[in-house]
Amino acid sequence: MTTTAEEAPEAGVSKGPSFARRSGGVMAAVAAAMTLAIVLGYAFVAVSFTIPSSPTRAAVSAAFAPYFQQRWNVFAPNIMKVNRSLQIQVQWREDGELQRSEWVDVTDAEFSAARGIPTPSRISKNSFNVAQTYLTRY
Repeated sequence: MTTTAEEAPEAGVSKGPSFARRSGGVMAAVAAAMTLAIVLGYAFVAVSFTIPSSPTRAAVSAAFAPYFQQRWNVFAPNIMKVNRSLQIQVQWREDGELQRSEWVDVTDAEFSAARGIPTPSRISKNSFNVAQTYLTRY
């Protein structure tokens, strides 16, 4: 018994090279559409971050800022905006004449006691921490 292509059962028949070409073309079209959507989304976000203030920029910034916002403190985490050193000078009277000492940088004295030492003493460490706390608060 010989069967022709018209009589062959569906399950055993090969779909042939035209089906492979069609499914490959569909996959290529889907991949191209996804790539285009990603590129357009990236361009939209990039333009929204760089345009002047607008409602679009505010909405995009609120959504994407935690992931893409530039923070310049990465490059200089402790930018010195004010002089944060504490210097003292002592004055006293000797034989009726006012005497003055040289200026002493107390901040540097405290920091140098703990700087560069892997295991500073507890007093130096506490003093350093107090000085850091003072400088950050005031």
